[in-house]
Amino acid sequence: MKDSIPRSPTAADLKPVLERAKAFHKQEPWRHIPSDDLFAIEDPVTGKRLYCSVFGNLDEMYALNVYPGEAGLASFAAFLSMQEISLLAGHHYLAQQDLIQLEYTDRENLTSEEWKSIKETGVAFRGRRAWPQMTRYRPGYAPGPLNPADLRLLHLALEKVGEIAGQVGEGVLDLRPVMDEDGITIFVRTPKKTKDGTLTWRDEWDTVPLVLPGEEYDGEALPYDELRLGRIKRAGYPRHNAPWEVHTGYLMLPLEPESDAEECELPTLPHIQAIMEEEKGFALYMFITAAQGARETLAEAFLDAIEEMEAIPQTVHVLTPEAETAMTSICDALEIDVIAAETLPLIEKLIRGFMEDFAMKS
Repeated sequence: MKDSIPRSPTAADLKPVLERAKAFHKQEPWRHIPSDDLFAIEDPVTGKRLYCSVFGNLDEMYALNVYPGEAGLASFAAFLSMQEISLLAGHHYLAQQDLIQLEYTDRENLTSEEWKSIKETGVAFRGRRAWPQMTRYRPGYAPGPLNPADLRLLHLALEKVGEIAGQVGEGVLDLRPVMDEDGITIFVRTPKKTKDGTLTWRDEWDTVPLVLPGEEYDGEALPYDELRLGRIKRAGYPRHNAPWEVHTGYLMLPLEPESDAEECELPTLPHIQAIMEEEKGFALYMFITAAQGARETLAEAFLDAIEEMEAIPQTVHVLTPEAETAMTSICDALEIDVIAAETLPLIEKLIRGFMEDFAMKS
């Protein structure tokens, strides 16, 4: 499955952003702004907030992350959770990031296309962790390059974050957010037009909800074949004490491009559906497919597994709120307990092996 994106940027689009990125790196804003400080800049064109964070104060990486709008804010919350979650959950949440990222890396880490684009602008870079690598993360799609609209937002963020970092360094501004039960109170720099049309900027503090992944999920349970489920009930299958692991979620492996794909199309990310029995480590079902309609295949696969094993699990372990919600109705009907687990070790082991094979073939 593909989705079209705006045209690729020209050297004229890219040059002012690279110039700003070069000055930003020289300024070293990470010396003044810790990576856990979240703040926002309001885009004067769209009115959308750009939630920003700067990395580098712990010398882990030098980067500017820009999360556009409310979807971006949810992405930041997901990022916070990803520091302590499993491989599968990390794939699932990373695939839903809405993020414009500028990372400073080494020359050898750039792709040939990235190097070519920089060279065409005439903006020179040199040194370790000094070369700008810009990546756009879009929910459900493989990470890719920035388009002209993304570049405009990044240019704005670089300009304003540079100003803000200077004020923090001078000691006239404290960016530290405050978290409480209402959310997170953050610094926001907003534009305002004067009567003569001049754009000015003012500062304020605003409390915004910071919802971590899984705290609010309003998805629907999976539909299932009630006649078939009735037959399973009447079959009198015994209860299986060993839990079953059940997972549905994104996988950070882009689907192979179609032979007739347009250059301006983005590859989507697939969904994995997996069911494993924990006692003997049997893989009862695993399927990797396009995300659209993927959840619907899981219900039939679950009933298939019950009929093949001639047993009904006492408990089902799930990882994501999507999987928990998806399995609720079918498990309620069969009196199966659904337990939210921190990890699904058997499915993760299976996926690690799959990813290693994928990497070897790439």
